Amino acid sequence: MKTQRKKKIAVDRNTPDGLALEVEQCSCPPGYVGTSCEDCAPGYERSGHGPYLGTCVPVQQRAQCGAGAVAPSSSGRCQCKTSVTGPNCDQCAPHSFGLSPKNPQGCIPCFCSGVTQQCSASNYKRTTVQTNYGQGDRDQLTLTTSDSRQPFTPSSQAYVSGREIEFRGLQEANGQTLYWKLPEKFLGNKVTAYGGTLKYTFRFSGNGRSNQDPHIILRGNDITLQYTHRETVHPDRENIIELSIFEDKWQRVDGQQATREHLLMALADLDTLLIKATYVDDGSQSSLISASLEYAEPYGGGLTAAEVEQCICPAGYIGTSCEDCAPGYSRTGGGLYLGLCERCECHGHASQCDKEYGYCLECQHNTEGDQCERCKPGFVGDARRGTPQDCQPAATRPPCQCNNHSPRGCDSFGRCLLCEHNTEGTHCERCKKGYYGDATKGTPYDCTPCPCPGASDCYLDSQGQVSCRNCPAGLDGRLCNECAPGYTRSNKQAGRVCEPIGSITSNDRTYVPPPPEAAQKKVFLEGFVFLSLRVRILEPKRQIVQPGDRVHWVCRVVSHTLENAHLEWSKVGSASLPRSAKTHGGYLVLEDVAPEDFGQYRCTATTITSIATDDALLTISQEPSGRPPQPVVDPPHLTVNEGEPAAFRCWVPGIPDCQITWHKEHLGGALPHGVYQTGNALKIPQAQMHDAGNYICSAANQYGIGQSTPARLDVVRPAQKPKVDPMEQTVNEGEPARFRCWVPNNPNAQLRWSRPGNAPLPAGVQEQQGILHVPRTTDRETGEYICTATDPRDNSPQQSDPVRLNLQRPEPIRSAPQVDPPEQTVNEGDPAQFRCWVPGNPQAKLQWARQDGRAFPQGTLERDGFLRIEKSRLDDAGQYICTASDPRGGAPQQAPPAVLNVRKPQAIRPEVDPPEQTVNEGEPARIRCWVPGNPNVQLRWSKSGRRPLPQEAHEQSGHLTIPRTQKADEGDYVCTATDPNTNRPIDSSPARVNVRQPLRPMVDPAEQTIPEGTPFRIRCWVPGHPDAQLTWRKASGGSLSADSDQDDGIYSVGRAEFSDEGDYVCSVRDPASGQPIDSTPATVHVTSGPQQPVESQGVDDTPQISPPSQTVPEGDPAKITCTVPGKPNARLTFRRADNRPLPFGSSDHGGVLSIPATTLTDAGQYICVYYPENGQPPKQTTPSVLHVESPGTPPRPVATPPVLTVSPNEPARFHCDAHSRTPATIKWTFGDSHTPLPNGAEQEGDDVVIDAADDAHVGDYVCTATNEFGTGEAEPVKLRITDDEQPPTARVEPRVWNGKPGDRHQFRCIVTGSPAPKITWTGPDGSPLPHDVTALEPNILDFSNGRSELNGDYTCTATNPVGEASDHGSVNIGPALTVKTTPAGPRLILTVGEPLQVKCEAIGAPGDPEPEVEWLHDPGPERGDLPDDFKPVTISEQFIRHPSIGLGNAGAYTCKGSNTHATATKNIYIEVVEPSRIATVSVLGGSSQWFEQGEPGELICTATGSSLVDRLEWVKVDDQLPGDVEEHNEPGLLHFANFKNSYAGDYECRGYRNNELIASSTVHVHSASDSDDEPRVEIEPPRVRVVSQGESIVLKCSVDDERTRVLWWYSQESLTDFTNIGNQRNLHLKMVDVCDRGVYYCTDERTNYELPRSATKLIVLQEPGGAKNGEHFKWALLRGGSLVRQLGKEPELTINNANPNNDFGVYRCNVEDDNGIVIGSAYTAVSIGFKPANNTDAQIVKFDDKSDASFTCPIYTVPGSKVEWRRESGDLPPNAVPSGNKLEIKNFDDSSTGLYICKVTFEDNVVEGYVQAQIFVPDTIIQVLLDVSSESPEIGQRAWFDCKVTGDPSAVITWSKEGSDELPPNSQVTGGRLLFTDVTEDNAGVYRCIAKTKAGPLQTRTVLNVGSSKRKRKHTNTRRGRRLRHRRRHANASSQRRSVAVAEPKHHSAFGAWFSTI
Repeated sequence: MKTQRKKKIAVDRNTPDGLALEVEQCSCPPGYVGTSCEDCAPGYERSGHGPYLGTCVPVQQRAQCGAGAVAPSSSGRCQCKTSVTGPNCDQCAPHSFGLSPKNPQGCIPCFCSGVTQQCSASNYKRTTVQTNYGQGDRDQLTLTTSDSRQPFTPSSQAYVSGREIEFRGLQEANGQTLYWKLPEKFLGNKVTAYGGTLKYTFRFSGNGRSNQDPHIILRGNDITLQYTHRETVHPDRENIIELSIFEDKWQRVDGQQATREHLLMALADLDTLLIKATYVDDGSQSSLISASLEYAEPYGGGLTAAEVEQCICPAGYIGTSCEDCAPGYSRTGGGLYLGLCERCECHGHASQCDKEYGYCLECQHNTEGDQCERCKPGFVGDARRGTPQDCQPAATRPPCQCNNHSPRGCDSFGRCLLCEHNTEGTHCERCKKGYYGDATKGTPYDCTPCPCPGASDCYLDSQGQVSCRNCPAGLDGRLCNECAPGYTRSNKQAGRVCEPIGSITSNDRTYVPPPPEAAQKKVFLEGFVFLSLRVRILEPKRQIVQPGDRVHWVCRVVSHTLENAHLEWSKVGSASLPRSAKTHGGYLVLEDVAPEDFGQYRCTATTITSIATDDALLTISQEPSGRPPQPVVDPPHLTVNEGEPAAFRCWVPGIPDCQITWHKEHLGGALPHGVYQTGNALKIPQAQMHDAGNYICSAANQYGIGQSTPARLDVVRPAQKPKVDPMEQTVNEGEPARFRCWVPNNPNAQLRWSRPGNAPLPAGVQEQQGILHVPRTTDRETGEYICTATDPRDNSPQQSDPVRLNLQRPEPIRSAPQVDPPEQTVNEGDPAQFRCWVPGNPQAKLQWARQDGRAFPQGTLERDGFLRIEKSRLDDAGQYICTASDPRGGAPQQAPPAVLNVRKPQAIRPEVDPPEQTVNEGEPARIRCWVPGNPNVQLRWSKSGRRPLPQEAHEQSGHLTIPRTQKADEGDYVCTATDPNTNRPIDSSPARVNVRQPLRPMVDPAEQTIPEGTPFRIRCWVPGHPDAQLTWRKASGGSLSADSDQDDGIYSVGRAEFSDEGDYVCSVRDPASGQPIDSTPATVHVTSGPQQPVESQGVDDTPQISPPSQTVPEGDPAKITCTVPGKPNARLTFRRADNRPLPFGSSDHGGVLSIPATTLTDAGQYICVYYPENGQPPKQTTPSVLHVESPGTPPRPVATPPVLTVSPNEPARFHCDAHSRTPATIKWTFGDSHTPLPNGAEQEGDDVVIDAADDAHVGDYVCTATNEFGTGEAEPVKLRITDDEQPPTARVEPRVWNGKPGDRHQFRCIVTGSPAPKITWTGPDGSPLPHDVTALEPNILDFSNGRSELNGDYTCTATNPVGEASDHGSVNIGPALTVKTTPAGPRLILTVGEPLQVKCEAIGAPGDPEPEVEWLHDPGPERGDLPDDFKPVTISEQFIRHPSIGLGNAGAYTCKGSNTHATATKNIYIEVVEPSRIATVSVLGGSSQWFEQGEPGELICTATGSSLVDRLEWVKVDDQLPGDVEEHNEPGLLHFANFKNSYAGDYECRGYRNNELIASSTVHVHSASDSDDEPRVEIEPPRVRVVSQGESIVLKCSVDDERTRVLWWYSQESLTDFTNIGNQRNLHLKMVDVCDRGVYYCTDERTNYELPRSATKLIVLQEPGGAKNGEHFKWALLRGGSLVRQLGKEPELTINNANPNNDFGVYRCNVEDDNGIVIGSAYTAVSIGFKPANNTDAQIVKFDDKSDASFTCPIYTVPGSKVEWRRESGDLPPNAVPSGNKLEIKNFDDSSTGLYICKVTFEDNVVEGYVQAQIFVPDTIIQVLLDVSSESPEIGQRAWFDCKVTGDPSAVITWSKEGSDELPPNSQVTGGRLLFTDVTEDNAGVYRCIAKTKAGPLQTRTVLNVGSSKRKRKHTNTRRGRRLRHRRRHANASSQRRSVAVAEPKHHSAFGAWFSTI
């Protein structure tokens, strides 16, 4: 039982319990109420502070919390949701969007596929994809289970019945849940479905337990999400499931909640969408009635999809969530979420690349390769230039045909050098402009001057009469000797021959009778609309003056015209000017103005062809009023650093459209160079010191000119601190040290080094040009140094941070000495050498001794840790001990013994690997040759039959490499080794290289023009596949001609018709995939059939072929010539008699068929076909027979491995390759070529196999191969059986790699040992391998990108249980000589007239002779097309200059640096363009554009050549920009925030280069309410097209010319009695005379024909027929400042397979009437995105080290585009400055290299461009290297020197001895080797190696000292020599025997004083 508790309280009413005396009743202060003042009074609230309950304070105003607030806090502040910020919680946090009160987080986080975090809510509209069977849809759906790997599909199908699709086979699933699989239209990229609705209606029947499986399943990007409906569904009735697509509705298959990232990734590539069909266990039927999915698109018809993000994607990504790769990019596996997009590069020769591997598909323009980077065989050029003309046929020299007009003949391309007799053209085949005639007759009188007035051109018409082409204004007739319509003969003595008829005033038009002889001429007047002439009255046009004042105006012609304009003043409405008026030229002065002088004054400018006017207004005021305007500037004072931008703004308060003018220092003061006015603003792009000062703006009105207070600009030069490198350096005692100091962007700074406190440098320390050099470091030189830089412009010194020099002393011996190699085996008589050293202690003393105590053999050399036995004997074998002692004390230590084995020499036998290989054409082929046990033997490669190697092939240390293998390179290659004992050459077995050609059909010709009715044919073939099955089709899909025939790839048509015109595609089926492979299209143009000319009698035009027969050996070239007598330009082609394609690599050009390397399949008959120009049938020659002889050789089999060692009872296998061109049979024998194999050894194919080897199998095995030409025998291979374990040996080849940055190289480690040793690689000094150095195989070390940081020794270590061996290869990266240019280039683009100056510099290696520089340029043969005033570029020492460059100066200029040891070059390519004023700047949209009043609008102006235009500026013609429009004026964009009718007028966009106007474009802006009749020419929006590479572009041009009906009225005398005389828009009056005088006006249907309108056109014609008002379309492409090409003539222009290199730019649509007059134009811009590229496919730019780099985004951009730059490896370098689509990098160095990505955003489209920035390394470095022999120079011994040249394989090397005319008689020269077979004392001296290279002679010198080891050597150590040794030691190359030849002595590492180079 609960206890009841009661409480008593006090209330304010009477109760039976009486008064509550214990309760207080307080007297509360204001703000409190209650008996104890415990509550706040109304209007007060608790503050939370104060005693007890807190004080009460007046209620404060609460914050108005936004949609993102949770609730107001007690403090009154808004508490925001997770993704919301702002005081009122009304803003989305960074990286989020879409504020909504329904969202628990407030805003949606940006996804953007993980590539960016910048996004906002899109403006896309919702749309729906649906299948609704009730509305008639008939989509056939399939059913499946949810298993994605092995789904079950029932055998029976669903069927559409009535208003649903029904399935009755649910029992087939055997208990599995079936799902409806929605069709393709629901799939794909549905990322914009986020936030939309998925809805479906269904019905089902059945019994049993409800199915609990998910109702909806979606899959995409390997992500599966599912949705389970929680509400009950009911059988036998319609059920509706509807859900919003948010992540909280979906689960993963593991039951976890889906994230936004999961959902968007799946929607980005939705490949499956399943809707449940099975709802109960025992279901009988399931139906789907409808299904719909909401998504968003830019032009949808639904609500705005605010939940869809719009990301600002980086370059390479597109889509609202950056979910797709941009055109020109492909997906990779790296990165977050969906992976990265990378770009492909095909040099403009292919439009597609493989999405997985990035190689280009279907290279065009005669190119091939993975990146279309090289020309096909038979074509020459540089395919990397990126133009369709890169690769041209390598044809023989064409004939010279100049029609007797070029006395100097032709150049190598058959072009005439100097055309005379008023002719021009490549072959002087046409008359110059102003002349007419037939220049091909070949006489000096072929071309006659035109009998036309002015500069009119002329031609011969169809009757053979001369006719003028373009008559001057007012003239007409065949010879322009008659008056044109609307003109009559002038009666004046001087001036124009014909003058216009009549006169025109503002109110009427008066016609006068024409002269009698011209009475029948027609007159054509069209509203007097002339656009070429424009006149302007200078401000102020409107003037308010008092009586008696003086007024004057100035009128000027402001347009560009070639005609002289006459200016005349008149007063509107008055017959003459006032009496006080005075005129002179364009000046009008009114003296003593009278009240009757008020009114409108007009200035009229007239020329022969044009008329223009401008008006001024004069107002007479009795009392003066008003004042001049008072302009205001902002800011009044501005201070900027030198080089930074500055801007001032000026305006007149209350007058938004007042005209502003800027001045410097005073009114009329000129603005400095580079400072310009744009609108009312003053812009200074890069402020200089001389720009500082006062700037004044002025404004004028009728009361005078007002000026602002001066705006002050101060320009300060920031102090630039010098930079030093390195900051700290530690060297060994006695070694040199070097520091560098420089001031960025100030090469003229004076630099000085000192100790801290300005103390002097130590004695011997040198400084020059900022370089601090310590030749020999001791304690005295250590410490800190400071560099002081003084700017000569202001003499302000700046000090650098201190650098520090430390000295490192060697430590005492802590480790035992080491020897290399630990064991070696040499042949008797060969040298042997051991090296001993102590790691970390180069000062240790080393001594060698034999372990058995015996003395060294005679001639042994021991020095600096090296022990060398020149001629090893058998008794020299044994162990040798190296002992190391520290000179500072300590016990000596011994190294492990070094073992020397000496064996009897064996005959050498070179081996090759691989013996045979097959490579794809264009891929590299590599073969290695070596002689086992003889690493120093000389090896040379040749092609079989002693033929030379391919031109691009190179060999080094026995390695033969063909970088890009061609079909002609296929064959056998032989390695020849020279036996050092017998000097006899020994050949290896041949190494076979097979070249596989790609399956790619070719067509010829690619384009042809055929007259109607004549035959044509197209040939198709697949190189290397003569039996390929080929088929032809039309690219458009149309049917082939009924008159056509296909035979073995040749498509021929007997009679061409217009329907045959178009593109034809040849296809071959890939045998591997079965897919067709298409050729590039072959284009056929069909023209109207020509008139058949009368053939001259007796002229034989039968083609002749030579030779009729020839026989050539296989592999030799062959040539066949075809001519037509008397027709040097005849059209000739070759074909084979058997209709097979012409040989691969052959060229058919100009009547010459050239086969560079014949094969057996090329033999046969060849026929020449001649196509006459008159349309007659083709004629062909008799066949020319080609015989090809095969030298047929027996096989050269090779058996491997040479030696095989196995344990007893282990298996063994040998392999044999026949190396035969024809089929061969392999046979294995034992011991010799006759003895059969022993028991247990069997031949399997080409192998011999032994299952269990024993002693009976030990011995030699011989392989023989037999073909039709004989039998070849391989070198025997040997099988050994042993239980002994053998220690490993290791040898690295090659020993030294001297490379350039960016080169690729491989070291190979050759090891032996039993068991097989394990191989490991380590980097320099035992460090781990760098990230880009990879062991491809255990024995191959690959360097993918050479750079100087990789320099050092790389060690290969071989280890097995018996022991360990190692060897190393040395890397030395870096050119011996570099060249730089300023500007860096390599491509410079200039416009005609600009100055040119380029500086060339060369930098040599430290210690090398100072290089000299020069410029080289080959202008080619003298050209006949150059102007008479042509001036070549001036070459002066380091500079090339030109004051005003022209088109003829374009070309390649070579900067060359050279010294006595090396040369290097760099090419600068100068492009000169002449921009067209009509094609350089374009306004997108129509030439006339209309805007609604009150609505926003925008004009976009773009430059077609971004490299030509520096700045775009908008102006209003004859007026100034409206004030509120100017505020939004961005470069190229003119934005109307709120369009007004007063804004209408002409606007001009101007393009500037170097602050000079070079081009402009005008647009006519109209208010939409204007009732004008101007046709509206438009291109269907958008104005900017951004498409993907390979997509199609459809441009539609239209003319909106809706014209109303009109009625014309006429009255002759009475102004009230009018007669209707017509109802056409144009009034036609025939035979005009005085009777036609009167008043004309028209009315239209808009005013119900009641209100008169002025006549827009009045046409007076003689002949009937009416006006010609047809519409004709002409498309053109504008790019690079020029009209690139004319395109279609239809309203719709389609660009198939868009190419980002050739199809981008501005497209112009001109619409003309039947008279050829342009009635309107429209422009649209096309930007084509690139496919993703990897690091090697990006656009490559190279810059000199430490130069200023600038490169441009490869994406074509227009104003309004946003360009963002980033680097693939992370942030931009600190010295990088983005500037729009350009990126500038100061002091470009190694840290600045890498892949740069520019992201271009325009509206909703995002694309990326890729630029690979690299350090420039000269492509051509030629230097002399010297190798010194290992022979002792004692008397009677052998010695040699090897002189080698890198960079020029054709160099010729000669040797000489200084002081002697010839070499000693005991010496001999073989190649570059000088050999002394038996050294004598007379051989001592200086020897000089001279190399004659293509860059000039180079040389090096060396000294040979002859004597014993006790002979004292003259010391030649110089400071420079020690410096050079230090440099090479730091390059980790001291162990190499080869060194760069320099002019200073250098000790050889093995001989000490015996050999030195000079």
